[in-house]
Amino acid sequence: MTDFPPYSRDPKGCVHILLQSRSSKDLYERHLLELRQRLLYAEKENKKRSHELHGILNEMKRVIGELTENSVNVTASEKWKAFNLSNQFPLHLTNIHYYLPHLQEQVERIHPNNLLLIFRWRTKQNLDYSFLMLYAQPKGRFYLQLEDDIIAKPEYIQIINDFIKQQESREWMILEFSQLGFIGKLFRCRDLPLIVDFFLMFYKDKPIDWLLDHLLGVKVCNPEKDAKHCERQKDYLRIRYKPSLFQHVGIHSSLAGKIQYLKDRDFFKNSLFKAHANPPAKVTTSLKVFQHFTLEKAYRGVECFWAFAPVAGDYILFSFQQPLEIKSYLFRSGNQEHPGDKLRNATVDVLPDGSAGGNLQDLQNVKTSDGYFQIGAFENGIANGIISPVLGRIQALRLSIHSSSSMWVLLSEIFLKT
Repeated sequence: MTDFPPYSRDPKGCVHILLQSRSSKDLYERHLLELRQRLLYAEKENKKRSHELHGILNEMKRVIGELTENSVNVTASEKWKAFNLSNQFPLHLTNIHYYLPHLQEQVERIHPNNLLLIFRWRTKQNLDYSFLMLYAQPKGRFYLQLEDDIIAKPEYIQIINDFIKQQESREWMILEFSQLGFIGKLFRCRDLPLIVDFFLMFYKDKPIDWLLDHLLGVKVCNPEKDAKHCERQKDYLRIRYKPSLFQHVGIHSSLAGKIQYLKDRDFFKNSLFKAHANPPAKVTTSLKVFQHFTLEKAYRGVECFWAFAPVAGDYILFSFQQPLEIKSYLFRSGNQEHPGDKLRNATVDVLPDGSAGGNLQDLQNVKTSDGYFQIGAFENGIANGIISPVLGRIQALRLSIHSSSSMWVLLSEIFLKT
């Protein structure tokens, strides 16, 4: 037997089915409206809380600055009274003790010996990092995270400075100079507020280096893509310098009783690639590139250029956006891991822009059919020389390979000095 919806008759005897779906539709619409209102309210409250938290953090930075400038003896209780801003900010947030558990007078020196205390130690460490970043943020352009139990390679400041210059055209967030944890991570100071905001949301949940990786994932990973795509996208924001510039030498953690033998294996490697700040250029090559070891990365100082065995007529070309006065050049092929992957029977050619006029006629250099001048050649895998001022400004520089080889080609150093 079939159940039919209720019906009624009008005076003319017509049957009308009463549509129960109407009331159901109204109910659904009412629920959707209520849900939308709740979401809008939650968004409004979230913005309000974020604004209030920023106010607290800015006030804390001001107080810290005043305490630092007034180099007088201030008792611990007076310091804590300065930090306790809850009366100034009537928020629905937990008292500021919640954000600074290691400053509470009633909390004794932490000596973790179980999971709960380890959790407290890690939480304290995350907050220490966060507030150190906030303190340093207005004081410079870049922030480099180091520790007191590391050693550094010679000239690391200059190496870092050069590497930063090579990334000027890229929207990076992190430059890594060590693969260990949070050591050797460099940030732009203008990015620190965003980074600290993220840390303060999840400081109790995971170690700081894990949070940093999650932040990158939130910014660039697409949930509709796979994990490999996510990692590739992160690499645009997190750029690694090799070999590592810093090595961890301490074995005693600030977590009492914890011994850690953390070593950066890349630190001990002899430099397989040397980076330089080169002038802007379009780079092309006829060589078949091996995996991710591209010519562009080598020119920018990220990693070496590596390609399959060349044939006669292959080339590597650097075309400059604006003609340049180049003082000298250095190309080093092969490295200690691949000493045989060198350029052989190859020359360095330059294409002047014609600004030198008739002076070019007096040059003794070989001129190619396409207008380039041969100014140098590779010897034992290295081409190094000075470019004569007589050539004037240079439009392009080319490495020309004149014979085939069974060995691959690896460029471990590219330096054009202007």
